[in-house]
Amino acid sequence: MRVDTTLITAPFEPISLEAINRTAALQTRADNKYFVPWGAFLEFATTLRTTHHVMEIDGRRAFTYDTQYFDTPDLANYWDHVQKRRKRFKCRTRIYENSGLCVFELKLKSGRGETVKHKINYDEATAREVTPAAQTFLQSQLQQSYQMQFQRQLTPTLRTHYERVTFASLVSTERVTCDFNLHFTTPQGHAQMDPQFVLVEIKSELGRSNTDQLLWRHGVRPASGSKYCVGMALLVPHLRSNPFRQVLNSYFLPMAHPTDQVATHLAL
Repeated sequence: MRVDTTLITAPFEPISLEAINRTAALQTRADNKYFVPWGAFLEFATTLRTTHHVMEIDGRRAFTYDTQYFDTPDLANYWDHVQKRRKRFKCRTRIYENSGLCVFELKLKSGRGETVKHKINYDEATAREVTPAAQTFLQSQLQQSYQMQFQRQLTPTLRTHYERVTFASLVSTERVTCDFNLHFTTPQGHAQMDPQFVLVEIKSELGRSNTDQLLWRHGVRPASGSKYCVGMALLVPHLRSNPFRQVLNSYFLPMAHPTDQVATHLAL
């Protein structure tokens, strides 16, 4: 099922990406993730009309993201996240399909548990690999942030594809991203989020914003697990996934064979 986001975003006043970056870039932030049932999401989105604007670029309000994650052959990054190691990271390329922009991005955890992002522009032609320049960038950031010497090989693991709408608060640096039609792909197959849910991420300075509390009043609570960990747990056979079992069983459909239409569409 494809979601028509036009009806959701049409009532909102627009805000440009430049304006968001001036007030709410939030490269260091606290994130909360929520799997919101459609009925609750529609009520939630209606409430946001008085407190948030919707990001608009060239008349478009929904944007398609194609993201490739990388890990070591023994999935060290996955296991670091499962074990909640303080010094952990994820790295990925992301293609913003509607603009053609591509970046290589590194996500770290600060000493206070906040997400810290660093990124560089990237060539879309190399989006499925870690180039020497990206490896140098990653090593430099890990040395600077964690005093970590990282020389290991990184290979492509999980690919994600989804459509995103972003709302920005009128009174704070908070951003709310809403992801629809989320799919995961690996060589083993593909899986997707149950279309009865929307993945809402609230990105704020402290992680307990008024918008978080709005979802709590709807009976929706934060869920654990990044897209990377959830996707790997869904699709990699025999990978220990106990921390994400409730999320996997509640919000995602069973794995499909990689020759399925969606996986074929995503394959390069």
